[in-house]
Amino acid sequence: LWRLRYKTADKYHWRVWSQSIQFLTLSRLMGEHKRIRIETDRVSYPVGAQVRVYASVFDESYDPVTQASYDVYVKPVDDASNDQALRVTLRPNPSNPGQYEGYFSPDKVTRYSLKPPSEDESYANSIEFQVAEINTEVAHPESQLDRLDNIAALSGGERLSMTQINELLSLVDKDPEIVTVEGSRSIWDHWLVMLSIIGLVGVEWMMRRKRNLA
Repeated sequence: LWRLRYKTADKYHWRVWSQSIQFLTLSRLMGEHKRIRIETDRVSYPVGAQVRVYASVFDESYDPVTQASYDVYVKPVDDASNDQALRVTLRPNPSNPGQYEGYFSPDKVTRYSLKPPSEDESYANSIEFQVAEINTEVAHPESQLDRLDNIAALSGGERLSMTQINELLSLVDKDPEIVTVEGSRSIWDHWLVMLSIIGLVGVEWMMRRKRNLA
């Protein structure tokens, strides 16, 4: 990595090492150096989805703890009437000693807390995750090309990718199109009509006064 200094001094060399050290130590600086670390694969889930739970369990010497299972407890955060937490049993990951995994299926829309057993709370973290009604369009924002092709076929158009953007002008119909819109409008709504009526009435009144035909 010292070659990063070639003609650039410490512009890149210092950045690589400083960011590497920050990445490796940030969790400890933020107080996340717990012997038991509980995590979920996401922070927000749609209703009906499975929550995947992970736990990294180490002993006092920070050696992996190998046992048949590890239990965590989940409960709604906003439900003060329910003091009972649901136990979720995590199974060990054979490829990673000390790592445990399991699933939890939430049954309602709310915020949940995930905690270790009471005897492990002093050296374990606790987390929260949200279960919410998620709009299908927001849940799947990726392009659905088959639907775009169907829309183009039904509307008489054509779907173009970004690499075909130069073809857009050739597909646009440049001939002018005249559209005639017919409608009705009351003549009393126009100010010229009102002025005409006032003018005619005024002229008639002056003529009658002049001829003494009041």
